[in-house]
Amino acid sequence: VWMITGDRSDTALNVAASCNLFRPDKDSLCALLGAESTEDVNHMLGSFLPSGESVVAVDGVTLGFILQSSVSSARFLQVCGAARAVI
Repeated sequence: VWMITGDRSDTALNVAASCNLFRPDKDSLCALLGAESTEDVNHMLGSFLPSGESVVAVDGVTLGFILQSSVSSARFLQVCGAARAVI
């Protein structure tokens, strides 16, 4: 499930928790937030091992860096494909 919102990251996570898209007590969170470069994104994505109990949260700026790199885009899709939800 993908949830797209214009809210701040913390508000989006709270809404996702209210809808049971994100279960803080059960799900691991891949927080792709606040990147300042493609290198930041690669580090964030490289350090996360996705599972069926993961939720990905990404902000607009970070998504912009992801889309600038084919390597980052491929890894992002891999992580998102394994996650329960993307916020």
